[in-house]
Amino acid sequence: MVAQSDASRTGADLIREALRVLLRPGQVTELRALDAVTPGYGNRPHTVAGYFDDPAPLADAAAKLMLRARGVYVVYNPVAPALLARSANHVRDVTDRDPLTGNDNVVSRLWLPIDNDPVRPTGICSTDAEHAAALAR
Repeated sequence: MVAQSDASRTGADLIREALRVLLRPGQVTELRALDAVTPGYGNRPHTVAGYFDDPAPLADAAAKLMLRARGVYVVYNPVAPALLARSANHVRDVTDRDPLTGNDNVVSRLWLPIDNDPVRPTGICSTDAEHAAALAR
């Protein structure tokens, strides 16, 4: 088998690779996109979310949303399989009243994500030096 060069790999390919590390086979997770702009919602920023137990449509949906949202996130820890009933293996536009994943929906802890970003104003990215120091640490 010939490996694809990094240049020819799609965003969905890279996401699939990350999901193989982060998720167990068959694990149910939520994909959530913040401030997404979609035609079905009048092109107003809103939240888009879906529940997945199949990494292929999850990666495809995430790659598409990355082009239209401020942030796209996956719940690393397994969530209750019953949540698939909300939108199984696809995303949907949600309102502030629609339920999404809460702490009580997480069925086990496999990961402990820690966000240790420095304090800075919203929307301000790290400098090259700060990024290099973070990678070194």
